[in-house]
Amino acid sequence: MPGVGPSGMALDASNNLYVVFQSHGVFRGIFKYAPGSGSLSGTNLGITMTQPGHPHGIAFDRAGDLLLVADGAPSVPSGVYVYPPGSKTFSRSITARRMFAPTWLAFDQRGERLFVTDGLDIGEYRYSDGKALTSEKQGAAGQPSGVAFDPPERL
Repeated sequence: MPGVGPSGMALDASNNLYVVFQSHGVFRGIFKYAPGSGSLSGTNLGITMTQPGHPHGIAFDRAGDLLLVADGAPSVPSGVYVYPPGSKTFSRSITARRMFAPTWLAFDQRGERLFVTDGLDIGEYRYSDGKALTSEKQGAAGQPSGVAFDPPERL
């Protein structure tokens, strides 16, 4: 898809694919694709791109809320924004400490802790209240560009 800049993707519990596009024009926004869909257009969720700024990583919590990590617009701080299912407006945000150009996020296995990468470090947050727990500086290694957890071992 020339000229289209996907910057994040995630599957919901029904295996619908959600993709964040940074490009201009028709493919700018957050789109939902049904399983097996061959369509490039998808369904635009209608989440405005000026609030919360420039979205990147996307994930779903156990309740089905969509989480979007965004580098803030002038009026909205950088952070993680939580959208209830079907909502075009975020219900809460996680901005417990200053995030510099946040890009990716992942939950721990229990869905209790959230890890967010930004231009300086990897921050750990308690998901229930957004409290900042720890951060790990990357130093000379550079900017973290992804975060994930291994799936649980099957018995």
